[in-house]
Amino acid sequence: MTLSKGLLAKGLLLAVALVAPLSASALDPAVEAKIMEAENLLFSANPADATYALTAAKDLAIQKLDVDGLLWLAEDYLILGDDRMVKETYSLATQYAFDLANYDPNHGGSGTDCLGGIMGLEMALLQYDFSFAGLPDGPLKTELTYMRDHAQTNLDALYANGCTERPAGASLMIDGVPGENGLAIGNTVRPFGDTAAADQWASFSFPISGAPATITQAKVTFRVKPLGGLTDTDSLILQGASGAHYDVYHDFAALPQGEYSEVEVDVSGNADILAAIQSGTLLGVIQDDTAVEWVRLELSGGELPV
Repeated sequence: MTLSKGLLAKGLLLAVALVAPLSASALDPAVEAKIMEAENLLFSANPADATYALTAAKDLAIQKLDVDGLLWLAEDYLILGDDRMVKETYSLATQYAFDLANYDPNHGGSGTDCLGGIMGLEMALLQYDFSFAGLPDGPLKTELTYMRDHAQTNLDALYANGCTERPAGASLMIDGVPGENGLAIGNTVRPFGDTAAADQWASFSFPISGAPATITQAKVTFRVKPLGGLTDTDSLILQGASGAHYDVYHDFAALPQGEYSEVEVDVSGNADILAAIQSGTLLGVIQDDTAVEWVRLELSGGELPV
């Protein structure tokens, strides 16, 4: 097999990850195992068989906020020829890297790992030079170039102004990331956004950078539109650290039907849910006749990531 720029870039990414300090940017062993499993299929006689395994690896990388893993997956999707997923994984990687170094209370930027965030952006720029700069002109290259330039702007700002750490006592807002997480139990998974489709489940995860030792308040806020029908059976379900599922909100039928409303649910009293947050990932799902625009988790008090 001829060594392509993409495979060379992947080797460089892995080499950097192996020598990097143990930070949030280092390649997570569980994510690496999932990627290797997918690549066994990708480089087989039937590379299309790798699609499901790559999705599982991507979902885990998102849950772990694994910048290195997402960049690696962008390479694999490029080999597979899935332009949409190349753009998604590369975009997520550059955004997560910046978030690690820059506190943003409204969009999940935690400011917990300055060096890790800077390294992630540097690796994203390196990947573009080795893997994407030589692509033929077209929509894929145009969008990747835009992402690359945005990552360069963010990196320049970090070098010029320094990283922004979370102020002591400030709350932390984490955006829910839509995607299959196992809680839909075989039902059709709906994306976030406006839709009229019923009988679909909106599953999502909250990837939390750093594990808070203690939390005084945790709230889930979401913007939803009940679609009518059997909304009285709809629920917001969160998974605790034990694996148990908790119905934390089920009054969708009381919301204006066919209109968007914002709802806030305090889950501070559920020790199992708090333990899941402390582990670094909280999984949830909204079933099943309700459109979901966005979901957010707000943490305050206690020992938040610093």
